[in-house]
Amino acid sequence: MYRVNQLLRYAVLATTIAALWCTAEIRTALAAPTTPRRTRIRYKIALPPPTGNPTQTSGAGSRGQSGGCPAVDIPLTALVPTSIDSDFVWGRTLEARPTFWVYVPYALTPQLPAELRIKEQDAEGNSSNQTIVRITNAAPGVIGIRLPADKTLATNQLYYWSFVVLCDSNDASANQFVKAAIQRVAPKLATSLAPGQKAALYAESGLWYDAITQLGKMLHDRPQDTHTLEDWTTLLTDSGLHRIAPKAIVKTPQ
Repeated sequence: MYRVNQLLRYAVLATTIAALWCTAEIRTALAAPTTPRRTRIRYKIALPPPTGNPTQTSGAGSRGQSGGCPAVDIPLTALVPTSIDSDFVWGRTLEARPTFWVYVPYALTPQLPAELRIKEQDAEGNSSNQTIVRITNAAPGVIGIRLPADKTLATNQLYYWSFVVLCDSNDASANQFVKAAIQRVAPKLATSLAPGQKAALYAESGLWYDAITQLGKMLHDRPQDTHTLEDWTTLLTDSGLHRIAPKAIVKTPQ
């Protein structure tokens, strides 16, 4: 009988200690600051338009075999995803003056300049590439080029743009270039969001140019921000641009 009573006392003591320990754990958990869960950025790839001209995300040309562009491991690359089941390189934007992002493996100088060009169509239906911006001062890396104030995109019109590095002023075939497309749309989205939330909303809504511009500016201003770096890396990697993700952003629009 004595042994039974002793075992009962031990059981009560163990139950009391366990209850006290659980209470302390609950109090600690309630007192600890909570961190809101971050939504992983996911780009919803838009279906390609019904018709479209050829596009090209990575550099074409002589690959440095002649002229002033040296051979490189990672070529000139447009930071634009390729559509599902298609080799059409394009994205959408809300902006009348969007920013175009390119990885440039060369230092751009007055002797080795680059041009952002947009294909224009005149009243008679004739198309030609118009130089919109010329860049003569940029280190190798990722650069963002915004359309100037005198050039805007019309809503729901598909535009073709190219970024050309003028490797040899005497031989256009030596130039390195990339080509992609852009379409301005006008959906209604929430506006009172934090910058990171805004980037995630743009990506989920299929607005590539706005998502990458939001993240690119944030990362350029705060390159050590781990959350922004994670989102930037995820966005590029999921879009087939994983080789560009670690490259420095060297130039963004003012």
